[in-house]
Amino acid sequence: MTIEQQSIRVVADLVLYKRANSNAWQCRYKHQNKWLRQSTGCEAFENAKEQATRIWCHARWRAEQNLPVQSKRFKDIATEVVQSLQARIDAGKAKAIDKDYVTCINKYLIPYFAKHHVDKIDGELLAGLDDWRQEKMGKLPTRSTIATHNAALNLVFKLAEQRGYLSAGQRPTLSNNGRHGEVRASFSKAEYRVIWLNLRHWVKRARNDKSKMMRELLRDYVFVLANTGIRHGTEAMNLRWSDIDWLEEDGERYLRLTVRGKVSKVKGARTVIARHGTAAYFKRIQSRFPALNKMTFDELLRARVDDYVFRLADGTRTKSLPATFEAFLQEYDLLHTSTSPLNRTLYSLRHMYTTLAIREGTNPNQLAKQLGTSVLMIDRHYNKFSSEMNAKHFAGKQRK
Repeated sequence: MTIEQQSIRVVADLVLYKRANSNAWQCRYKHQNKWLRQSTGCEAFENAKEQATRIWCHARWRAEQNLPVQSKRFKDIATEVVQSLQARIDAGKAKAIDKDYVTCINKYLIPYFAKHHVDKIDGELLAGLDDWRQEKMGKLPTRSTIATHNAALNLVFKLAEQRGYLSAGQRPTLSNNGRHGEVRASFSKAEYRVIWLNLRHWVKRARNDKSKMMRELLRDYVFVLANTGIRHGTEAMNLRWSDIDWLEEDGERYLRLTVRGKVSKVKGARTVIARHGTAAYFKRIQSRFPALNKMTFDELLRARVDDYVFRLADGTRTKSLPATFEAFLQEYDLLHTSTSPLNRTLYSLRHMYTTLAIREGTNPNQLAKQLGTSVLMIDRHYNKFSSEMNAKHFAGKQRK
């Protein structure tokens, strides 16, 4: 008997085995009289045995904590729901709303939640769905539309709960009661000046080289976001040096960025014009890389280098900038604001950019193109402040 054909019992409720078409050991373990399966990811038996034991012990601990023993991606559960609904539709036994559920899950819920595990979906992620959905629709959805989406989402949660991938206590509460009206957290000019003045000193107070690299990158990342209005995350973190160039018009040069994000998946990349002076932040990033610093900034842009812009000085990328920024805001008492129930984040720099642009009288259509959003979205979030922000414009000249 070859090892590929063996099943080896580690303990009573834990068995190691191999599939004929795989070199990695699999394990199966019993939970509530049901055998669950999982790959150990190990080819060596002793390593697989150790990993399987960890999997088994972790599963027992999760069961003791009333947590799901196994997790599953949202997309997998949602796809099963769609298949069930579609089977009902094809059999002529569906309710009229079932077709709407299928459309909603395929068009909105799977694209948004796809890679997230169903037991990790929380209030913050659901709040982000509101903005994403409205930008994708290009309009403010009605309450009945949101109710349909909530019902479809509950079908996914219900199946996940039945399959043991979600506990009742982990199932998030869905709402349709005006979350869209929340005022977004932003920064005033005075608060941004505090950030501008103190980030440099904060970098110098880093405890070690790793912390210093993170703070250096955060400093330039913050200033680029604040001076371009691009979205933190996909748009900014996927920016490459080849996406930056100079636009020349009437003897003036403007720094132009080509960004790609969630909206661009449908509409293509868009170009963004940075405020004058933004080049200094990119040059500072360039200076931390010897291979790039051999060139002038203009030479770097002409070379169309395909490296990511926002990398640590050791060349690695990071997902820790939000947490680092939160630590900075906490230290300087800027995390909370009395004008919004939400804490400030890196996204608040985009809101600040938008607010200042409206204050300066920027045309809404032009601003929407710069931000990669719709005029409706701008009006939805900022119309309540437009009169106050443009008081001088509306009041006209002072009579003498």
